[in-house]
Amino acid sequence: MVIADTGKAFNLSDLRAEIILDDVYGICPLIKPPKGAKRYPSLPYWLARRRQRNELLGEELRLLYVAMTRARDTLILSSTISKARFENLWMGDGNFLPNPIAAAGSVADWLGFWFSRYVGGGDPGAKSGASELVRWQLHDDSALAVAPSAENSTAAPLLPAFLQSPEEMRKIRARLVWNYPFVSATRQPAKSSVSLLRQETALEDDEAVHYFDFQRPAVRMGFEKAADAGSATHSFLERVSLETAGSEPQLRREIDRLVKEKALTPEQAELISVENVARFWKSELGRGIQSQAAFVERELPFTAKLRLNELSSVLGRVDATEELDDFVVIQGIADLAVLLPESIQLVDFKTDNVAGAALAERAKQYEPQLKLYGLALSRIYKRPVAGAWLYFLAAGKAVSVAA
Repeated sequence: MVIADTGKAFNLSDLRAEIILDDVYGICPLIKPPKGAKRYPSLPYWLARRRQRNELLGEELRLLYVAMTRARDTLILSSTISKARFENLWMGDGNFLPNPIAAAGSVADWLGFWFSRYVGGGDPGAKSGASELVRWQLHDDSALAVAPSAENSTAAPLLPAFLQSPEEMRKIRARLVWNYPFVSATRQPAKSSVSLLRQETALEDDEAVHYFDFQRPAVRMGFEKAADAGSATHSFLERVSLETAGSEPQLRREIDRLVKEKALTPEQAELISVENVARFWKSELGRGIQSQAAFVERELPFTAKLRLNELSSVLGRVDATEELDDFVVIQGIADLAVLLPESIQLVDFKTDNVAGAALAERAKQYEPQLKLYGLALSRIYKRPVAGAWLYFLAAGKAVSVAA
């Protein structure tokens, strides 16, 4: 067991703040005299800092105890300390401070206090020593440097003995040039969402909210309005009764009902394009969904485990991963799923205001998202996806996606 760098100072930066928040003494600030520029600790500040320092040191002692008691056969402790501190603290007589535990600035100070009482007190110039409890060795940094000879100051310093062996050099080079064989797995989080994965392969869309666009406030406000309209439309499509969905008058009555039930706000109701929604339910796709209302699930959340090579294939990544047994957990919410006994149908509603060639391009950006929905749901419900569509409400177009 090795505990390294015990000479590193404890992190006491919080105890040097202008205000200390303490469970016992409350808000404890530094104070400034009326005509002075320097701040001084108030009495509560001094008491709080002392109490919190003792708590911090107590926690450090507990951690040190746990670390040291993990050793089975040998415990190795290393510290970087100055020569003067070694001679005064480690090689002293152990009676230098009334409370050395509380005065310590690092773990090495505690080790030095113990060392001075049970091991030290000998020759301050000794480089090594041993007792029944401990063996110690002092390494001087200056001794590690190889000084050039007077005869040939440009001569290369001699290598350590273990580096003079060709076989040892070969082993060291092999370690230094070693590459981790599963680098692609380190670039993919173990858990993600469908939306985040789609953003890796597509540009931002009109449904996304754009923040901090200070140079174009009118455009930013337009995006926010589009996002609000998209959110309101999705909320309505989630809650509208499939039995009454159809004509515009029916949908308006549904909106009124949902507003009365406080499922929608009046502001959201104003943002919904009833004409666009009615056009969907009148379409062949919409009528087919209504005919299978008993199997319809809306805003269906899911969590699925997918292998990394499956994920790469869906997202169209050229660096397909080779770790076939590695996986990632995917979460998402499907707008509408028809869970038939033998198959699944998926519809993803989009409120993007696009048409023509722009619509086709936008559909390509959304394809991976819907494919991930299909892959995850087919894995969960153990049945194939018979049909998957992106439906653009503004354009009134359904784009079929091969799931």
